[in-house]
Amino acid sequence: MVGSLRTWMLAAALVAPAASFGQTDIALELGVRTGYSLPFGTAVSQGTSGVSVDMKDVFSSRAPLWVDASLRFSPSLSLGAYLQYGFATPASGATTGCGVGGTACSGHDVVIGLAAAYHLLPDSLVDPWLGLGAGYETSSLSSTSGTQAASTLSSLSGWQLVNLEAGVDLKPMSQLGLGAFVSLSADQLSASAVTGGGSGTHAWLTLGVRGYYDLKL
Repeated sequence: MVGSLRTWMLAAALVAPAASFGQTDIALELGVRTGYSLPFGTAVSQGTSGVSVDMKDVFSSRAPLWVDASLRFSPSLSLGAYLQYGFATPASGATTGCGVGGTACSGHDVVIGLAAAYHLLPDSLVDPWLGLGAGYETSSLSSTSGTQAASTLSSLSGWQLVNLEAGVDLKPMSQLGLGAFVSLSADQLSASAVTGGGSGTHAWLTLGVRGYYDLKL
């Protein structure tokens, strides 16, 4: 009888972890983020004229606000979509004319895309994660001077080729996470014919904070 009891205890010890591992709780993860971004690379290059404009000479920085909606297929893996609106700070100087002769400028940058994230320690209080995404980006720069109507100085649109992310979440609750992240995107945009045409490849380096909540489905 003792031997039989030991056999049942051993079987239970082996089966219980397997059953727990096999359970998959799908959750809808809703998140919000904000941060501070710096641009690198070329905003537009016109091959025929040889004119090349750096992104930092169009926008000096960006303050993004974005929302994420993802499905967590397992505690570690999620796949979803994101929408980002960036309040872009126009660069002052001769390139844009902003801040010169009473010219006021405003800019924005919008990205919509898909992303996947992998959480390294999903059951721990401190959960590091890695992310990979891609999407479509548009940005514009407008100016006003005196009583003149707003005019578009720059209008760019194209593909966000890749967005690499890494972050760390603190989880005070199993369904709630708060943390910090860094992201680096590579974007290839083209200028509209109205603003001179051409294309360029630039990058945004973003440092920020985020929060999310998992809704069990």
